[in-house]
Amino acid sequence: MKNQPCTIRSLLPEETHLLSDFLYEAIYLPEGTPPPPRSVIQLPELQVYIQDFGTQPDDHCLVAEASGKVVGAVWVRQMNDYGHVDGHTPSLAISLYKDFRGHGIGTRLMKGMLDLLHGKSYRLVSLSVQKANPAVHLYTKLGFEAVKETEEEYIMVCNLSTHPLMKTSHRNQTVSPAITFRPATTADIPELKSLFCNTVLTVNARDYTTEEVADWASCADRPGHWEELLASLHFIAACDAEGRIVGFTSIRNDGYLHSMFIHKDHQGEGIATALLQQIEAYATEHGIREITSEVSITARPFFEHRGYAVEREQRAQANRLQLTNYVMRKVLPTSLATQTENKQQIAQQSSCVTPRFRLRPWKASDVSSLAKYLNNKKIWDNCRDSLPFPYTEADAHSFIDYATSRQEPGEYCIEINGEAAGNISFMRGTDVERFNAEAGYWLAEPFWNQGIASEALREALRHYLAATDVVRIFANVYESNIASMRVLEKVGFRKVGILRNACFKNGCFVDAHYFELLKEEFV
Repeated sequence: MKNQPCTIRSLLPEETHLLSDFLYEAIYLPEGTPPPPRSVIQLPELQVYIQDFGTQPDDHCLVAEASGKVVGAVWVRQMNDYGHVDGHTPSLAISLYKDFRGHGIGTRLMKGMLDLLHGKSYRLVSLSVQKANPAVHLYTKLGFEAVKETEEEYIMVCNLSTHPLMKTSHRNQTVSPAITFRPATTADIPELKSLFCNTVLTVNARDYTTEEVADWASCADRPGHWEELLASLHFIAACDAEGRIVGFTSIRNDGYLHSMFIHKDHQGEGIATALLQQIEAYATEHGIREITSEVSITARPFFEHRGYAVEREQRAQANRLQLTNYVMRKVLPTSLATQTENKQQIAQQSSCVTPRFRLRPWKASDVSSLAKYLNNKKIWDNCRDSLPFPYTEADAHSFIDYATSRQEPGEYCIEINGEAAGNISFMRGTDVERFNAEAGYWLAEPFWNQGIASEALREALRHYLAATDVVRIFANVYESNIASMRVLEKVGFRKVGILRNACFKNGCFVDAHYFELLKEEFV
């Protein structure tokens, strides 16, 4: 039977019971080790892989079928399993019956799942595997990299946005010739409103609660809301062959991307990519250098794949409720001469040498020291969860690419003894808060309690406030981070309040101490 042709397809709802068999088959047994009793899969740490599978939005499974029999399965879900990385990355499990191993079926299943996840705009997928398991070689060939290890196991991650297979499929994705693009007008309001509500209530329901999407969708009912938007924003609508609107996007003349919605029946057809290309071309033609947006949990992977970087996670007001989203930014391509001029200006504005450290722009050669020093749980405990942990060289590359692409200064590397040992960041606000910036900083543990952080922050503030039109800097500090509060106070920040239960970190709510500094007060 093992030589019969094999078909890869989705798991049917009536087949979910098969995952119990495959979970048991997935247990790796070194040569000569007797198999455990089948009851072992009832352990809570194993049940997380299969319990109520198919009831959550991030549950996806492919199976291999040969001669009418399911002989293998690969499945993913968001779960706190052995391969758990973070709340945005699904964990993967794969299993085949013994007679069907070694014939390429596992490779086909894995490639099928990676392609499926990429098509659904997931950025990463993780798994755990014992070091002695030969499957390590398969995972490595497919682009997985070890990001953490114990004595017996690796935790491996595949970056779907940089995987060669995914890059090829992304390049080949083109929107149908039947889709046309045009400016939207007030005559389109009924269609725009309907598409917005439909998309929020269906597509975004994957990442938000029923109550949250209902509240979000209700924003469309505000009197005069759509007329006001069409008067203040440039709208582009995507229409099908019959002229029906199947997607739309909008941008303000200061570069704020206000909306991007694609009908649920037209997801994955390249329409969002085409709309984004249209809006970026419009921005470039009108002299807009950067695009910022407040991006939903659902849309974050899409924008990350297209060069947008997360600046911060926030809770934003919908109608009655506050919903989680991300402030994201992308610097649009400019001419080589302009890029060189900007980088030279930033380098001049953000370089400073003191007896103990050097403040300067980031550079590609900082990857190794950045990954070494920032891969520290003590630092992560005082930062937002959007900071990766464990912190790898791949993460360092991504950050440095972002830091060196910014059109105005905002990321200051703290160099000590020739190594990148810290960072000071200023994230400019958007909309009515565009003359504000949030300060963030970290310093490598070997240099704590030496006054370096406050001295570096003072120098960075001096350069940043002189180089930009920002008039106010603020910072939020977890209640337990007394050292960081002292750093702010030393350079002139004033505590203006305590935001109770404002943050959820390490499994519990914590207060955030809010500090501010006006440009006119900085000495």
